[in-house]
Amino acid sequence: MIVHPLSSKAFKSIRSALDHNKTMKSFQNKNLDFHQINLTKTFTKGSNMKPNTHCQPDKNNTKRLGSLFLTTFAFLTLSLFAEELTTPTLKVGDSLPEIQYTNQWEEPSPIPSSTNKVLFISDMDASKIIHPILEKEGKGYLESKQAVLISDIHRMPSLITKFVALPKMKSYPYTLRLVREEKMADSFPRTKGSVTMIQLKEGKITKIEISNSEAEVKGFLEGK
Repeated sequence: MIVHPLSSKAFKSIRSALDHNKTMKSFQNKNLDFHQINLTKTFTKGSNMKPNTHCQPDKNNTKRLGSLFLTTFAFLTLSLFAEELTTPTLKVGDSLPEIQYTNQWEEPSPIPSSTNKVLFISDMDASKIIHPILEKEGKGYLESKQAVLISDIHRMPSLITKFVALPKMKSYPYTLRLVREEKMADSFPRTKGSVTMIQLKEGKITKIEISNSEAEVKGFLEGK
């Protein structure tokens, strides 16, 4: 069998093809965009080989990366925006937020300027702590202690509020100042199942306590 030596032109074509394949594998592993590479530079002058047109960039990966970037950017933007909108929690030295309260009889019920004690509740368990005290003491007790009771009921379904809760509240011998709109009372510190007790002096907060003890709530009202 006679083996013919490779011509110089044929040798260059084979060498060019091998270089081209190496280039493709290198950039494919790095997940680069092959559109940015002039593949014709890997071929020597006079070669009959053509670039492998089947090697295309991974467009799906590019789209996924773009989508991930946009999602992350949107999340961070919304997080920062939400932090700016968060209502600061009340602390000593603050004044109470200005809220247009209505009572259980659906009448305007602003907080008297002489008030020096505020009780705040936001769930049924907290209501069960304060209600027996006020039920027992009867009408006029809160007023005699220069105290008010605020109840945040905005999470309660409207039908329950209208047909169940309000009719029941109207039988109470004390006034409930109700918060019915979202975010209006967000500044009040709270713990589920507990009563927030706020001491005031000349309209400024001097003390904040939170308790789930009926005795402690009664002691706060009595000034002990």
